[in-house]
Amino acid sequence: MFDRIKKIFEDTQRPAQVELDEFTDLTYKLIDLMVEFSLHTLRTIAKKRGAPLSKKQVEEAVNFDIQFRLQQIQDPELLDIVRDQAVSLYIEEQGRS
Repeated sequence: MFDRIKKIFEDTQRPAQVELDEFTDLTYKLIDLMVEFSLHTLRTIAKKRGAPLSKKQVEEAVNFDIQFRLQQIQDPELLDIVRDQAVSLYIEEQGRS
């Protein structure tokens, strides 16, 4: 999967190797964060049920959680927060250079 992401990025951007490595690292961080969200959801469900989940229940809960997070990050208010913070941090970085 990561090879496909790298290939797409290489084909469309032709970045320097450092940029590609940074992109890959950020992609791994995003995946790790999504896994943490899913694990939190699974633990919460299991705790409320008082019993471990079956494999099918785990798969369904993870699929639901991933879809929910994808919808969540498309929320206009959340996008505004991300946009504002990214712009602010970039401007701050430029002032330090």
